[in-house]
This record gives sequence, structure tokens and C-alpha cells, in this order.
Amino acid sequence: MVDRARCRRSRRRRRAWLACVVVVVVALASRVVRGDADDDADDDDDDGTDYARAFAGATTITGPGVISGDLGVSASSNEMWYKYAIPNGTTSADVVIEIRRSSGIPTLSVTTEAEVARVSGGYRVSGAAKPTWGDFPRAESLNNGEYDEHGYYADYKSIKLSGARGGEYYLRVQNLHLVNMQTRATVYSARGKYELSVRSTSDGTTPAPLCAWDCSGHGTCEITGVASDNTACKCSDGTNADGFTHMCGSACRDTCFEYSPEEAGNLRDLRVSPGKYITMNYDVWNRIYEVGKRGMDVRLTWRYGGDPMVLIKAGKAPTLIDYDYRYIDLQVGVNTISVAPGDITPGQEYYIAVYNRNFGTSSDLSFNLFLSSGSRWKDVNSPTVVSLAIIMFIAMSFCLLLSVIKRYIHRRFVSNLRAQRVAQQLQGAHGNGRQQGMGATPADVISSIPIVEFKTADPDGLFAEGQDTCCTICLEDYAQGDQLRRFPACKHMFHQECADLWLQSSHTCPNCRACVVSDDEHGQAPSVSTDNARQSAVELSHMAQYGGSFAQMRFQQLESEPRANNPFGIPARTQRGGAEGDVGLPII
Repeated sequence: MVDRARCRRSRRRRRAWLACVVVVVVALASRVVRGDADDDADDDDDDGTDYARAFAGATTITGPGVISGDLGVSASSNEMWYKYAIPNGTTSADVVIEIRRSSGIPTLSVTTEAEVARVSGGYRVSGAAKPTWGDFPRAESLNNGEYDEHGYYADYKSIKLSGARGGEYYLRVQNLHLVNMQTRATVYSARGKYELSVRSTSDGTTPAPLCAWDCSGHGTCEITGVASDNTACKCSDGTNADGFTHMCGSACRDTCFEYSPEEAGNLRDLRVSPGKYITMNYDVWNRIYEVGKRGMDVRLTWRYGGDPMVLIKAGKAPTLIDYDYRYIDLQVGVNTISVAPGDITPGQEYYIAVYNRNFGTSSDLSFNLFLSSGSRWKDVNSPTVVSLAIIMFIAMSFCLLLSVIKRYIHRRFVSNLRAQRVAQQLQGAHGNGRQQGMGATPADVISSIPIVEFKTADPDGLFAEGQDTCCTICLEDYAQGDQLRRFPACKHMFHQECADLWLQSSHTCPNCRACVVSDDEHGQAPSVSTDNARQSAVELSHMAQYGGSFAQMRFQQLESEPRANNPFGIPARTQRGGAEGDVGLPII
């Protein structure tokens, strides 16, 4: 009985677990089904656009004509939807949708599920749930006003559908703000005022071939057979009233001319209306001097009015969405735009366009234009061998000149310094009464004193006996190659200039007072040896220090010695003293 009851309880538990599993599976399945249904319902909202509501509220365009629009700046009033239908059964029709801007930034896009062979002037909008083309390339969604190109500056925009089949085509016009990508601040915001028109070869009124803006009345629309666009405007020949420009552009709305340096003086007052281009072409590679090395300068002088923007492209005329170089934020006055040498394509004709932006200003732009060889890069070109040699020669000559000037100034300075030192030495010798036998040395004696050349290595051993390597007259060290006078008696050496200046007022050595002339030549006592002179100087200092007994003893000794051992020639009585027997210091 116990086992049977236990079995019944086990079977009930298994049935309960099975029931729970079934409930969970059913719940998950129902959730998956509901999720699929929700996904199907949200297919139209992948890009944030409620297409069902937009299509339902679209204004129907029944035929050719112009529709005026005025959009606000807020999210609730900044867009408008239109519907245009091509009759069912139509296999190939051309449709041109045109929008002309007056203010704000009204943008145009076309959404359709009908088959279209080609789209000209339209750019596929990425992220849209349905096939959509915009009037210029967009980097992000339509709502934030940030773009990778400047197509939103254009006042005239169009989208052409070629080979369109029957079906409904929805047009969206949205007014955007111009936002600074760095600061996120709104740069431009205004009500979006525009004029919209739709023309199609299927409406029974518009003839083929079909070109945007019907070539603005300045040309004819012709079939081209080009895959990207089967038609194109051929602008009228002939110049405009100014005598040198002609109509050009995809819709023959803009003006063009071929630049010529000879006529640059006549380009002092170029004018362009708001929202339009003026384009010039020039063979810069063959007609601008060394453009491959120096690059090109485009000098635009903004005189007054308008808001210029410069676009440059090689090979064909640039547009706001198709250019090689773009320059904005120009200033009134002279603006120089430099194109680097490496950015110039050899053999290509270049087109420079000036576009007058119609944002905040609605006046004609007045300016002049001039092209020339680049000035920014001309000093950084690779130098030639000749130019390098010239530069090196000039640099070496300059260094040599500086060296000569420096040496001359140094010699003058040293010469003056030596003369001052000699004068000071001689003045001190006279004033102190220490100069023995003062008098000039004859010129022939001076010139006979030997001259030696100072050498740092001293190979001749001239300074082996303790000679100073410094001239004691000017107190300057000897330098390699200096010419020195070597006095014959004492062997002391001095700069030649210093020694000559000294001997012009003296006939003794500045160091030891040894005479450089004999008694016959000067009438003075012969020179004394260096040792005797130094001994006498020491004795004089002892006399001054100890006086009295030492002085009396030495003077008595000198009186009895011959003159050769008495360098000062002291007599029996001193030259200075009191009565006989008094002791005084001799005057030397």
C-alpha cells in the first residue's frame, strides 16, 4: 500500500512539471509571434519617419506649375510632404523636381518604391527605410544640420529621375538649421521659404528632352546618350554685355570666362548675383612660371557686398558638392589663396569659381581676381648645385670678412692698451725715482735687439729658465706667432710693440732695470747683472723694514766697494739726510 501511494504521488509530480513546461513554452511562443508582428508594424519607422502618416497627409501635385512654401524653424512646422503620381502603365518617363530657395535651408528629398533607371542630382540617403534620394550628400540624418559638403548653400537645386515607371513619388521639403560641428551652436536659422515645381514627360504638357530649369532660357536641352544623364544643356554662344563672360553651368545660369594675364587689369570689377557662380578657367601648368615648383597664388580682392566662397577644381568647373579645394571665411580686402606645388596636376586646366552665398546677405558681390606664381613655397624648393656653391662662397666670404674685422679691432685695442701700459710704467718710474739713468734708446739700438717668435711648444727652450709667458708691460699672455724682443743683457722678452714703445722713453729693462746700451752710447753706467739688481732691491726692502743698524752697516760696505758692485753708486755721503754721520735712504 505504501509503495502504491508513493507511485501515485510521483506520477502527480511529473504531470505538474509537464504542465508548467507547456505553459512556459506557450508563453514564449506567443511573445515571439507578437514581436514579429511589432517588427512588421515598425518597418516604416527604421529612420524615425512615420511614412504612413506622412504619405497620408501629403499634398497632391496634379500637373506642372510652381508651388510656394513657407516652413517654420521648430520641429512641428519645419517640413512639408507632397505626392506626385506617374500614371500606371508608364514604362519610362523623365521627371525633374526643382526647388528654389529664398530663405532658411529648405532641402528636398524624393521617396518612392517605383522603379527608377537613373537619378541625376540626387544622392541616396543612407539609413532610410524606403528608397530615398536627397538634393545633396548628407553625412548624418536630415534633422541635425551637419553635412560633409556645402550643397545646402545652393539657391537652385534639382533632382532628375530618368526612366521612371508609373507609381507614386513622395517629395519631402524640410527646413534645417546650420549648426557648428565643434560648438554645437546654431549658426543660421530662418523660416524656410521656397518655390517647388515638378515637370514630367508623362504629364502630356512637358516636351522631351527634359533638362533642369529648362536651361534658364540661355541654352537648349539636348540628348547626350550619357549613362549618368540622358540630357544636358547646351548654353548659348556669344559673350554677355560685359564683353568677356558667357553663360555656363549645368543650367546655363552662371557666368564663365577664360582668364588671361594680359586682361587681368580689366577684371577689377567682377560682379556675381546672390546664389550664383562666376567661373574662370586657366592653363596654369603651361602659363604660370614654375608652378610645379612654386605652386599657385589666387589673389581675390573682395571690394564690397555679397559673401564669397572660392572653389577650385582641375579639369572641370567646380560646384558646391564637387570641388578639389574650398576656401571660406574670406575677409573684405585682399585674400591670398595658396595652392601647394604638389597639389598641381600637370597638364590639367584649372577652374576657379567664386560663389556668392545668399545667407544673411542678399546683395551683389564685387571683387577682382589675379593669378600668379606661388610665393609661399618658392623659398623651400630644392636648391641647385650652383645656388649651393654661391651660398657657400658668400657665407665663407662673410666669415672671412668678420675675422679680418675682428682681428683689426683686436690689434687696435691691444696696441692702445699696450701704449697705455707703457705710459703708466714710465710715469711710475719717473714719479717714484726708481728709473736709473732715464733716457731714450737710440733707434738703431732698438732695431738691433733680436726678435724671436713665440711658440707654444717652446722648441728652442726660450722659457726654460723661468721666463714669464706674459708680457709684463701690457700684462697679456703671449699667443702663438707673437713677435717678441729679447733684451741681450738680461734675456727678458716682451712684445715687440711694447718693447719699442718702452725703449722710446727708456734704455733699461722694465723688469730688472738692466741697460740695453753701453756707456759709450748713452754716457750712463753700464748695465748691472740681474742678480745684483735683485739683491739691491731686497736690501732696500730690508733697510725700510729694519732701518738703523742694518742700513748703516750696508752703506759703509757699499762706500768701500768698487762701482761694479755698487749698482746705485752710493757716495760717502748720502744725497738725502741731515748732518754728517746721519743715515738716510738713497734716491735711485
